[in-house]
Parts: sequence; structure tokens; C-alpha cells
Amino acid sequence: MCSVATTTTAVSKPKRQRYKAIIEYSGHAFSGFQKQPHTPLTVQGVIERAASYLNEPRDRPAPVDVVAAGRTDAGVHALGQCIHFDLRRTTPIAVTNILKSINARVGDIRNEAVSTHRAAAAAGATGTGTGTKPASVIGMEASDAAAATIESDTPLLRVISVEAVTDAFHARYCASGRTYGYQLIAPLATLPQPAKRGPTSWDNRSWRLDRSIDVDRMRTAAQSFLGTHNFGAFRSVGCTVCHAAVMMVSTTHVVTPNDSLARCIV
Repeated sequence: MCSVATTTTAVSKPKRQRYKAIIEYSGHAFSGFQKQPHTPLTVQGVIERAASYLNEPRDRPAPVDVVAAGRTDAGVHALGQCIHFDLRRTTPIAVTNILKSINARVGDIRNEAVSTHRAAAAAGATGTGTGTKPASVIGMEASDAAAATIESDTPLLRVISVEAVTDAFHARYCASGRTYGYQLIAPLATLPQPAKRGPTSWDNRSWRLDRSIDVDRMRTAAQSFLGTHNFGAFRSVGCTVCHAAVMMVSTTHVVTPNDSLARCIV
């Protein structure tokens, strides 16, 4: 009898590594941060798809779950939003390559999500026979119109930095505070543009008033936000996180870089 030798190749099991990332994005271009069942056009959904391409094995990569320090509604921009996600790989990867890979994919994934959302919403309208555009399509068109006013070479979502962290890090629970900024522009003001444009440049990022800015009154009014307050009246009706309504505001600033612009930072 003849014996046949067989060789068994060991397959490396993917190892999990957590990463912390800082991102910025234009709220006009997305239907909010959190994933939603009726639309793929969310910041969380787009980043999760882009990051999943980095998982191994590549022929059947595991999905990626993104956790943020805080969630933003549709139309709300973010500058310095902290997130974390886990990758599963059999080979090491540099954090610079993670950043470049995600940034290279998010634009195409968002555009694909826009097409998918439009097709599904339009099909629903046709099926009803009403010929009336669903609210989701109208909202999408408004989002696209706002995004179209941004220069074509300006990214709508960008990862600024990535670093490897331990499992003890959690973007939400490790956050020590959050900063909210509101920009107001005086009538007919012309603002200087930054040398390097990004998702949160001046365009469509400010509230242009129809009256002059009274900085002294703004600074006086801003002091009333200091301390611990219950902001439950500003939550959605279906919100179930009771403790999230009570917040402590530690500082407020009204900054005026020039006579045409006022920034309220809370």
C-alpha cells in the first residue's frame, strides 16, 4: 500500500484591536450620526462600511461597530467628534493606513447610500400610485442642495486622526465633557476663508442674522446657562434615557474675532 503525506496549513485567527479616532463632518450631507433603519445615509453607517474593508479575512470580513462620544442630529456639524471601533485582523496595520483607507472610501460609500435611498424611496412612492414625493426624498434633496454649495473638492466627512487604544477606552463613557459652538454672522458680512477647506468651513456653517449682533447682551444671557439644568424639554418624545436630560454647563464664552462674527461656545 502507498501512503500519501498530507500537509496542514495553520490558519491564523484574527486578533481584535480597538482604535480611537477623531472625525469631522458636514451635517448637511447626512441624516444624523446614528444608524437608522430607513436610510443608509448616516455618519455611523458610512464609517462602519468603510472600516469593515480593513477586517480580515478579506473574503468574509466581519462588520464593524462604531461608538461615538455623542450623537448629532441631521444638519448638525461636528469638529473633533471622538469615536472608537474594533478591527479584527491576522496581520498588523499602521494607524496611518487605517486613516487613509477610511478617508478614501467614505465619499464613494456616501454617494452609493444616496442612490440607494433615493431608489427605495421613489419605488415606495410609485407603489402607492400617489405620485407624491415621500418626505424622505424631499429631505434628501434638501441635504443634497446644501451639500452642493460646498466646493467639490471639500470632503463631507473626514477622519483626522487614529490611534490604537486598550479595551478600557470607550468613546462615550470616557468622555469628560462636550463643547457646542454656535456661529452668528452679521448682515452682509464677508468672511475670510481658511487656506485649507474642510467639512466644517464657513460656508453653510453659520446663522446669518437680519440684524446687528449685540455682543454685550449675548455675554450677559450666556451666563444663565451656567450650572446644572434639566434640558428634558429639548429631547424627542420617545427618548428613554432619563438621566441624559440633566446636564452641568461649566463654561460659556462669546468670542468675536471681528465685528461681523460672533461665536457662542458652551
